[in-house]
Amino acid sequence: MLGSYEQYRTTTDAYSIKSIFKFLVKLLLVLCILFIFISGFIADTYRIGSLSMSPSLTKGDMLVTSPLVYGTYSSLFGFRFPGLSLPHRGDVVVIKTHAVSPRSFFTELIKPFLAFFRLESAVTPHDAAGHPINEYEIKRIVGIPGDAVKIEHFTVYIKPKGRTAFIEEKQLAGNKYKINNEFAGHAYPAGWENRLPFSGNMQEIILGPDEYFVLGDNRLLWSDARFFGPVKLDSIVSKVVLRYWPFEKFGGL
Repeated sequence: MLGSYEQYRTTTDAYSIKSIFKFLVKLLLVLCILFIFISGFIADTYRIGSLSMSPSLTKGDMLVTSPLVYGTYSSLFGFRFPGLSLPHRGDVVVIKTHAVSPRSFFTELIKPFLAFFRLESAVTPHDAAGHPINEYEIKRIVGIPGDAVKIEHFTVYIKPKGRTAFIEEKQLAGNKYKINNEFAGHAYPAGWENRLPFSGNMQEIILGPDEYFVLGDNRLLWSDARFFGPVKLDSIVSKVVLRYWPFEKFGGL
């Protein structure tokens, strides 16, 4: 009788452990799918890692972004889901870094799962020297399709489609944001060549039907469209909608 009881209890315990394991696996799978859906289609978070968006955003700021605004683009299938609107002039956006080469189908497939399990380093891109490359950058849209854009003496001028005259960026944007542009208006040193790289000047370009001109608010740094050119809509990942840290700066952008 005792033996039968012990046998029954052992079988029950084993069955319970197996049931708990199955439940945990199913729960983990559901959480993973929810994470992929929410971060890919509704909201995601980013941390500012440089001074390129100063003074609007500073290093260490934590942001909430939304792919839903423009529609999520799936590089896996080469398809963009419908969004609420197209990007607008003045929007702060997340873009794919121009230096990152396209990934294989398999890498794109497993990337969301690796992110869920906090293994992003497994798919972090590297340059030729083996140094990690930021896969995404935070920039501000200055020019939209059809705009003519030029830069003179560190000041951006835009001629919107259908207009006949260039307008200074600040006037066009209604002074809704601040930029670090301390060299604008200063006299160049004698003999300065305006065509030199990083001289604060750029010849006029006209943006194509699917092109956006993005800049950092810190115009003294050049990791933006002045360096890598206009970006396509498919390179714009999401719109920055909220800063949640530091808490004293909590609010929309």
